[in-house]
Amino acid sequence: MHKRFTSFALLLILIAANMRIAIIVIPPLTTMLQHSLGLSTSQIGSLTSIPLLCFGLFSAIGSLIIKKVGLHTTLITGLIVLTIANFVRVYSPTLLFIGTLFVGLAIAVLNIGIPILVLSWFPGDQIRLNGLYTASLNLFAAIVAGGTATTAQHLGWQHTVQLISIPALLAVIYLGIFLLRTPKQVAQPAPSSAATTETAATPHHSVYQNSAVWLLMVFMGVQSAIYYAAVAWLPSLLTSHGLSATTSNLIFGVFQIIGVPFSYWAPRFLTGYKQLRIGLTLILLGYLIGLTPFLFNSGTVVLTIATMILGATTAAIFSLAMSFITILANTPDEAGQIGGTAQSGGYLIASISPVLLGVLQSHTHSWSDIVIVLMILAVINITIGFVLNRNHFKRA
Repeated sequence: MHKRFTSFALLLILIAANMRIAIIVIPPLTTMLQHSLGLSTSQIGSLTSIPLLCFGLFSAIGSLIIKKVGLHTTLITGLIVLTIANFVRVYSPTLLFIGTLFVGLAIAVLNIGIPILVLSWFPGDQIRLNGLYTASLNLFAAIVAGGTATTAQHLGWQHTVQLISIPALLAVIYLGIFLLRTPKQVAQPAPSSAATTETAATPHHSVYQNSAVWLLMVFMGVQSAIYYAAVAWLPSLLTSHGLSATTSNLIFGVFQIIGVPFSYWAPRFLTGYKQLRIGLTLILLGYLIGLTPFLFNSGTVVLTIATMILGATTAAIFSLAMSFITILANTPDEAGQIGGTAQSGGYLIASISPVLLGVLQSHTHSWSDIVIVLMILAVINITIGFVLNRNHFKRA
Protein backbone atom coordinates (compact mmCIF):
# COMPACT_ATOMS: atom_id res chain seq x y z
CA MET A 1 0.00 0.00 0.00
CA HIS A 2 2.79 2.42 0.92
CA LYS A 3 4.69 1.62 -2.29
CA ARG A 4 1.53 2.12 -4.36
CA PHE A 5 0.83 5.45 -2.68
CA THR A 6 4.41 6.64 -3.25
CA SER A 7 4.24 5.68 -6.92
CA PHE A 8 0.94 7.49 -7.30
CA ALA A 9 2.29 10.58 -5.52
CA LEU A 10 5.21 10.70 -7.95
CA LEU A 11 2.79 10.41 -10.87
CA LEU A 12 0.74 13.29 -9.47
CA ILE A 13 3.87 15.42 -9.11
CA LEU A 14 4.92 14.75 -12.71
CA ILE A 15 1.50 15.67 -14.07
CA ALA A 16 1.32 18.73 -11.83
CA ALA A 17 4.64 19.91 -13.27
CA ASN A 18 2.89 20.56 -16.58
CA MET A 19 -0.20 22.42 -15.43
CA ARG A 20 1.20 25.96 -15.51
CA ILE A 21 4.70 26.05 -16.96
CA ALA A 22 3.62 26.31 -20.61
CA ILE A 23 1.71 29.46 -19.62
CA ILE A 24 4.23 30.78 -17.09
CA VAL A 25 7.09 30.64 -19.59
CA ILE A 26 5.60 33.43 -21.74
CA PRO A 27 5.52 36.56 -19.48
CA PRO A 28 9.30 36.66 -18.79
CA LEU A 29 9.85 36.52 -22.57
CA THR A 30 7.59 39.49 -23.33
CA THR A 31 10.35 41.79 -24.57
CA MET A 32 11.94 39.08 -26.72
CA LEU A 33 8.61 38.12 -28.25
CA GLN A 34 7.79 41.73 -29.05
CA HIS A 35 11.17 42.31 -30.70
CA SER A 36 11.34 38.95 -32.48
CA LEU A 37 7.74 38.61 -33.65
CA GLY A 38 6.47 42.18 -33.46
CA LEU A 39 3.66 41.35 -31.03
CA SER A 40 1.67 44.10 -29.33
CA THR A 41 0.94 44.34 -25.61
CA SER A 42 -2.60 43.02 -26.08
CA GLN A 43 -1.31 40.11 -28.20
CA ILE A 44 1.16 39.18 -25.47
CA GLY A 45 -1.70 39.28 -22.96
CA SER A 46 -3.75 37.01 -25.21
CA LEU A 47 -1.06 34.32 -24.97
CA THR A 48 -2.02 34.04 -21.32
CA SER A 49 -5.74 34.40 -22.00
CA ILE A 50 -5.97 31.77 -24.76
CA PRO A 51 -5.25 28.80 -22.44
CA LEU A 52 -7.70 30.17 -19.87
CA LEU A 53 -10.36 30.49 -22.57
CA CYS A 54 -9.67 26.88 -23.51
CA PHE A 55 -10.03 25.88 -19.86
CA GLY A 56 -13.40 27.58 -19.80
CA LEU A 57 -14.80 26.33 -23.10
CA PHE A 58 -13.35 22.83 -23.05
CA SER A 59 -13.61 21.89 -19.37
CA ALA A 60 -17.39 21.53 -19.68
CA ILE A 61 -16.99 18.54 -21.99
CA GLY A 62 -13.77 17.23 -20.48
CA SER A 63 -15.57 14.84 -18.14
CA LEU A 64 -17.67 13.54 -21.06
CA ILE A 65 -14.51 12.76 -23.02
CA ILE A 66 -13.07 10.96 -20.00
CA LYS A 67 -16.25 8.86 -19.66
CA LYS A 68 -16.14 8.04 -23.39
CA VAL A 69 -12.50 7.04 -23.88
CA GLY A 70 -11.35 6.40 -20.32
CA LEU A 71 -9.44 8.45 -17.76
CA HIS A 72 -5.97 7.08 -18.36
CA THR A 73 -6.23 7.22 -22.16
CA THR A 74 -7.42 10.81 -21.91
CA LEU A 75 -4.54 11.79 -19.64
CA ILE A 76 -1.94 10.17 -21.90
CA THR A 77 -3.43 11.84 -24.99
CA GLY A 78 -3.53 15.23 -23.25
CA LEU A 79 0.13 14.97 -22.25
CA ILE A 80 1.18 13.96 -25.78
CA VAL A 81 -0.73 16.88 -27.32
CA LEU A 82 0.83 19.23 -24.77
CA THR A 83 4.32 17.95 -25.61
CA ILE A 84 3.93 18.41 -29.36
CA ALA A 85 1.96 21.68 -29.35
CA ASN A 86 4.40 23.41 -27.04
CA PHE A 87 7.41 22.21 -29.05
CA VAL A 88 6.21 23.42 -32.46
CA ARG A 89 4.64 26.73 -31.46
CA VAL A 90 7.95 28.65 -31.54
CA TYR A 91 8.45 28.56 -35.31
CA SER A 92 6.17 31.42 -36.39
CA PRO A 93 3.65 33.91 -34.98
CA THR A 94 0.80 31.83 -36.40
CA LEU A 95 2.10 28.62 -34.84
CA LEU A 96 2.65 30.47 -31.57
CA PHE A 97 -1.07 31.20 -31.27
CA ILE A 98 -2.24 27.86 -32.67
CA GLY A 99 0.19 25.95 -30.48
CA THR A 100 -0.90 27.95 -27.45
CA LEU A 101 -4.49 27.03 -28.29
CA PHE A 102 -3.68 23.30 -28.23
CA VAL A 103 -1.59 23.74 -25.10
CA GLY A 104 -4.70 25.20 -23.46
CA LEU A 105 -6.91 22.35 -24.70
CA ALA A 106 -4.50 19.73 -23.38
CA ILE A 107 -4.17 21.34 -19.95
CA ALA A 108 -7.97 21.75 -19.77
CA VAL A 109 -8.38 17.98 -20.06
CA LEU A 110 -5.65 17.36 -17.49
CA ASN A 111 -7.32 19.85 -15.12
CA ILE A 112 -10.53 17.82 -15.18
CA GLY A 113 -8.72 14.51 -14.95
CA ILE A 114 -6.71 15.19 -11.79
CA PRO A 115 -9.61 15.21 -9.25
CA ILE A 116 -11.03 12.09 -10.92
CA LEU A 117 -7.62 10.41 -10.76
CA VAL A 118 -7.25 11.16 -7.04
CA LEU A 119 -10.73 9.89 -6.16
CA SER A 120 -10.25 6.82 -8.34
CA TRP A 121 -7.07 5.68 -6.62
CA PHE A 122 -6.93 7.19 -3.12
CA PRO A 123 -10.27 8.80 -2.16
CA GLY A 124 -9.41 8.71 1.54
CA ASP A 125 -6.24 10.76 1.02
CA GLN A 126 -7.73 13.52 -1.10
CA ILE A 127 -6.75 16.44 1.15
CA ARG A 128 -3.13 15.31 1.42
CA LEU A 129 -2.87 14.54 -2.30
CA ASN A 130 -4.55 17.82 -3.30
CA GLY A 131 -1.99 19.66 -1.18
CA LEU A 132 0.85 17.72 -2.82
CA TYR A 133 -0.56 18.41 -6.28
CA THR A 134 -0.91 22.16 -5.85
CA ALA A 135 2.44 22.46 -4.05
CA SER A 136 4.16 20.64 -6.92
CA LEU A 137 2.33 22.78 -9.45
CA ASN A 138 3.62 25.93 -7.77
CA LEU A 139 7.16 24.58 -7.37
CA PHE A 140 7.63 23.83 -11.07
CA ALA A 141 5.95 27.10 -12.04
CA ALA A 142 8.43 28.90 -9.78
CA ILE A 143 11.40 27.17 -11.35
CA VAL A 144 10.25 28.18 -14.83
CA ALA A 145 9.32 31.73 -13.79
CA GLY A 146 12.68 32.33 -12.15
CA GLY A 147 14.85 30.64 -14.75
CA THR A 148 13.20 31.55 -18.05
CA ALA A 149 14.86 34.92 -18.61
CA THR A 150 18.36 33.65 -17.87
CA THR A 151 17.88 30.52 -19.94
CA ALA A 152 16.56 32.56 -22.87
CA GLN A 153 19.64 34.79 -22.78
CA HIS A 154 21.83 31.72 -23.32
CA LEU A 155 19.66 29.47 -25.49
CA GLY A 156 17.22 31.90 -27.13
CA TRP A 157 13.53 32.17 -26.41
CA GLN A 158 12.57 29.43 -28.88
CA HIS A 159 14.67 26.71 -27.26
CA THR A 160 13.65 27.92 -23.82
CA VAL A 161 9.98 27.40 -24.66
CA GLN A 162 10.72 24.00 -26.19
CA LEU A 163 12.39 22.82 -22.98
CA ILE A 164 8.93 23.00 -21.40
CA SER A 165 7.95 19.94 -23.45
CA ILE A 166 10.35 17.70 -21.50
CA PRO A 167 8.25 17.42 -18.28
CA ALA A 168 5.17 16.50 -20.35
CA LEU A 169 7.13 13.78 -22.16
CA LEU A 170 8.44 12.43 -18.85
CA ALA A 171 4.89 12.39 -17.45
CA VAL A 172 3.67 10.36 -20.46
CA ILE A 173 6.42 7.81 -20.00
CA TYR A 174 5.92 7.48 -16.25
CA LEU A 175 2.13 7.25 -16.54
CA GLY A 176 2.55 4.32 -18.94
CA ILE A 177 4.99 2.61 -16.56
CA PHE A 178 2.73 3.29 -13.58
CA LEU A 179 -0.31 1.73 -15.23
CA LEU A 180 1.65 -1.34 -16.29
CA ARG A 181 3.35 -1.98 -12.95
CA THR A 182 0.94 -0.71 -10.29
CA PRO A 183 -2.12 -2.74 -9.23
CA LYS A 184 -5.34 -0.72 -9.35
CA GLN A 185 -6.35 0.65 -5.97
CA VAL A 186 -9.85 -0.45 -5.03
CA ALA A 187 -11.78 2.76 -4.39
CA GLN A 188 -13.10 3.18 -0.90
CA PRO A 189 -15.73 5.69 0.18
CA ALA A 190 -14.21 8.92 1.41
CA PRO A 191 -14.48 9.23 5.19
CA SER A 192 -17.34 11.31 6.50
CA SER A 193 -16.39 14.61 8.12
CA ALA A 194 -17.61 18.12 8.73
CA ALA A 195 -16.83 18.73 5.09
CA THR A 196 -19.64 16.41 3.97
CA THR A 197 -22.00 18.43 1.86
CA GLU A 198 -25.50 18.37 0.58
CA THR A 199 -24.08 16.57 -2.46
CA ALA A 200 -23.54 13.53 -0.27
CA ALA A 201 -27.22 13.33 0.54
CA THR A 202 -28.49 13.85 -2.97
CA PRO A 203 -28.60 11.59 -6.02
CA HIS A 204 -25.87 11.69 -8.61
CA HIS A 205 -28.00 13.57 -11.16
CA SER A 206 -28.55 16.48 -8.75
CA VAL A 207 -24.91 17.60 -8.73
CA TYR A 208 -25.81 20.56 -10.94
CA GLN A 209 -28.62 21.54 -8.56
CA ASN A 210 -26.13 21.98 -5.74
CA SER A 211 -25.71 25.72 -5.12
CA ALA A 212 -22.23 25.08 -3.70
CA VAL A 213 -21.06 23.94 -7.14
CA TRP A 214 -22.10 27.21 -8.76
CA LEU A 215 -20.60 29.28 -5.96
CA LEU A 216 -17.40 27.31 -6.42
CA MET A 217 -17.45 28.14 -10.13
CA VAL A 218 -17.45 31.90 -9.42
CA PHE A 219 -14.93 31.47 -6.59
CA MET A 220 -12.64 29.54 -8.94
CA GLY A 221 -13.06 32.14 -11.67
CA VAL A 222 -12.29 35.25 -9.66
CA GLN A 223 -9.24 33.77 -7.92
CA SER A 224 -7.95 32.58 -11.29
CA ALA A 225 -8.56 36.02 -12.80
CA ILE A 226 -6.37 37.58 -10.10
CA TYR A 227 -3.65 34.95 -10.40
CA TYR A 228 -3.35 34.99 -14.19
CA ALA A 229 -3.46 38.77 -14.31
CA ALA A 230 -0.52 38.72 -11.90
CA VAL A 231 1.23 36.10 -14.03
CA ALA A 232 0.76 38.18 -17.19
CA TRP A 233 1.71 41.58 -15.81
CA LEU A 234 3.74 41.23 -12.60
CA PRO A 235 7.15 41.38 -14.34
CA SER A 236 6.06 44.52 -16.20
CA LEU A 237 4.56 45.98 -13.03
CA LEU A 238 7.84 45.49 -11.19
CA THR A 239 9.77 47.01 -14.07
CA SER A 240 7.50 50.06 -13.95
CA HIS A 241 8.75 50.65 -10.40
CA GLY A 242 12.32 50.97 -11.65
CA LEU A 243 13.51 47.39 -11.21
CA SER A 244 15.62 45.82 -13.93
CA ALA A 245 14.19 43.07 -16.12
CA THR A 246 16.51 40.51 -14.51
CA THR A 247 15.50 41.53 -10.98
CA SER A 248 11.83 41.59 -11.92
CA ASN A 249 11.98 38.06 -13.31
CA LEU A 250 13.81 36.79 -10.23
CA ILE A 251 11.12 38.29 -8.00
CA PHE A 252 8.52 36.75 -10.33
CA GLY A 253 10.16 33.41 -9.57
CA VAL A 254 9.84 34.16 -5.86
CA PHE A 255 6.14 34.86 -6.44
CA GLN A 256 5.76 31.28 -7.65
CA ILE A 257 8.01 29.37 -5.27
CA ILE A 258 6.84 31.03 -2.07
CA GLY A 259 3.43 29.47 -2.62
CA VAL A 260 4.67 25.87 -2.41
CA PRO A 261 4.28 25.34 1.37
CA PHE A 262 1.12 27.45 1.53
CA SER A 263 -0.59 25.49 -1.25
CA TYR A 264 0.29 22.27 0.56
CA TRP A 265 -1.21 23.35 3.89
CA ALA A 266 -4.17 25.43 2.68
CA PRO A 267 -6.55 22.44 2.22
CA ARG A 268 -6.36 21.87 5.99
CA PHE A 269 -8.74 24.82 6.36
CA LEU A 270 -11.40 22.71 4.64
CA THR A 271 -12.25 20.81 7.82
CA GLY A 272 -15.09 23.01 9.06
CA TYR A 273 -16.86 26.35 9.14
CA LYS A 274 -14.63 28.13 11.67
CA GLN A 275 -11.41 26.86 10.12
CA LEU A 276 -12.34 28.02 6.63
CA ARG A 277 -13.52 31.39 7.96
CA ILE A 278 -10.08 31.92 9.49
CA GLY A 279 -8.39 30.80 6.28
CA LEU A 280 -10.45 33.16 4.10
CA THR A 281 -9.74 36.09 6.42
CA LEU A 282 -6.00 35.44 6.23
CA ILE A 283 -6.20 35.21 2.45
CA LEU A 284 -8.04 38.54 2.20
CA LEU A 285 -5.36 40.18 4.33
CA GLY A 286 -2.72 38.59 2.14
CA TYR A 287 -4.28 40.03 -1.00
CA LEU A 288 -4.57 43.55 0.40
CA ILE A 289 -1.13 43.62 2.02
CA GLY A 290 0.46 42.11 -1.06
CA LEU A 291 -1.09 44.55 -3.53
CA THR A 292 -1.02 47.85 -1.61
CA PRO A 293 2.75 48.58 -1.98
CA PHE A 294 2.34 48.55 -5.76
CA LEU A 295 0.19 51.68 -5.48
CA PHE A 296 3.11 53.67 -4.10
CA ASN A 297 6.73 54.39 -4.96
CA SER A 298 7.98 51.40 -3.01
CA GLY A 299 11.55 50.13 -3.01
CA THR A 300 12.89 46.76 -4.08
CA VAL A 301 12.77 45.21 -0.61
CA VAL A 302 9.17 46.24 0.02
CA LEU A 303 8.07 45.08 -3.42
CA THR A 304 9.82 41.75 -2.93
CA ILE A 305 8.06 41.18 0.40
CA ALA A 306 4.74 42.23 -1.13
CA THR A 307 5.27 39.83 -4.02
CA MET A 308 6.03 37.01 -1.59
CA ILE A 309 2.81 37.69 0.32
CA LEU A 310 0.83 37.86 -2.91
CA GLY A 311 2.40 34.61 -4.14
CA ALA A 312 1.56 32.81 -0.90
CA THR A 313 -2.00 34.13 -1.07
CA THR A 314 -2.73 33.15 -4.67
CA ALA A 315 -1.26 29.68 -4.09
CA ALA A 316 -3.32 29.10 -0.95
CA ILE A 317 -6.64 30.13 -2.48
CA PHE A 318 -6.07 28.05 -5.63
CA SER A 319 -5.35 25.04 -3.45
CA LEU A 320 -8.60 25.65 -1.55
CA ALA A 321 -10.56 25.93 -4.80
CA MET A 322 -9.14 22.70 -6.24
CA SER A 323 -9.65 20.81 -2.98
CA PHE A 324 -13.29 21.90 -2.87
CA ILE A 325 -13.89 19.86 -6.04
CA THR A 326 -13.01 16.58 -4.35
CA ILE A 327 -14.59 17.63 -1.04
CA LEU A 328 -17.94 18.24 -2.75
CA ALA A 329 -17.78 14.98 -4.73
CA ASN A 330 -18.58 11.49 -3.46
CA THR A 331 -17.46 9.57 -6.55
CA PRO A 332 -14.91 10.04 -9.35
CA ASP A 333 -17.78 10.68 -11.78
CA GLU A 334 -19.15 13.46 -9.57
CA ALA A 335 -15.66 14.92 -9.32
CA GLY A 336 -15.63 15.11 -13.11
CA GLN A 337 -19.00 16.87 -13.23
CA ILE A 338 -18.19 19.30 -10.44
CA GLY A 339 -14.69 19.96 -11.75
CA GLY A 340 -15.99 20.48 -15.26
CA THR A 341 -18.65 22.94 -14.13
CA ALA A 342 -16.45 24.88 -11.72
CA GLN A 343 -13.46 25.08 -14.02
CA SER A 344 -15.39 25.72 -17.22
CA GLY A 345 -17.28 28.74 -15.90
CA GLY A 346 -14.41 29.76 -13.66
CA TYR A 347 -11.79 29.91 -16.35
CA LEU A 348 -14.14 31.70 -18.73
CA ILE A 349 -14.31 34.41 -16.09
CA ALA A 350 -10.53 34.37 -15.67
CA SER A 351 -9.70 34.35 -19.38
CA ILE A 352 -10.66 37.96 -19.94
CA SER A 353 -8.55 39.46 -17.16
CA PRO A 354 -5.04 39.51 -18.74
CA VAL A 355 -6.27 41.05 -21.99
CA LEU A 356 -8.70 43.53 -20.42
CA LEU A 357 -6.11 44.70 -17.92
CA GLY A 358 -3.58 45.02 -20.73
CA VAL A 359 -6.03 47.17 -22.69
CA LEU A 360 -6.73 49.22 -19.54
CA GLN A 361 -3.02 49.87 -19.04
CA SER A 362 -2.56 50.77 -22.70
CA HIS A 363 -5.32 53.39 -22.48
CA THR A 364 -4.58 54.85 -19.05
CA HIS A 365 -0.80 54.26 -18.99
CA SER A 366 -1.26 53.60 -15.28
CA TRP A 367 -0.33 50.37 -13.52
CA SER A 368 -2.09 51.61 -10.38
CA ASP A 369 -5.46 51.12 -12.08
CA ILE A 370 -4.64 47.45 -12.58
CA VAL A 371 -3.68 47.08 -8.92
CA ILE A 372 -6.93 48.70 -7.78
CA VAL A 373 -8.98 46.39 -10.01
CA LEU A 374 -7.17 43.37 -8.54
CA MET A 375 -7.89 44.57 -4.99
CA ILE A 376 -11.59 44.94 -5.81
CA LEU A 377 -11.62 41.44 -7.29
CA ALA A 378 -9.94 40.11 -4.16
CA VAL A 379 -12.65 41.53 -1.92
CA ILE A 380 -15.34 40.11 -4.22
CA ASN A 381 -13.65 36.71 -4.24
CA ILE A 382 -13.34 36.38 -0.48
CA THR A 383 -16.94 37.56 -0.06
CA ILE A 384 -18.01 34.70 -2.31
CA GLY A 385 -15.82 32.41 -0.22
CA PHE A 386 -17.63 33.44 2.96
CA VAL A 387 -21.00 32.80 1.31
CA LEU A 388 -19.80 29.39 0.15
CA ASN A 389 -18.55 28.65 3.65
CA ARG A 390 -21.85 29.68 5.26
CA ASN A 391 -24.03 27.81 2.78
CA HIS A 392 -21.88 24.68 2.81
CA PHE A 393 -20.06 24.06 6.08
CA LYS A 394 -22.49 25.75 8.44
CA ARG A 395 -25.28 23.48 7.18
CA ALA A 396 -23.17 20.35 7.65
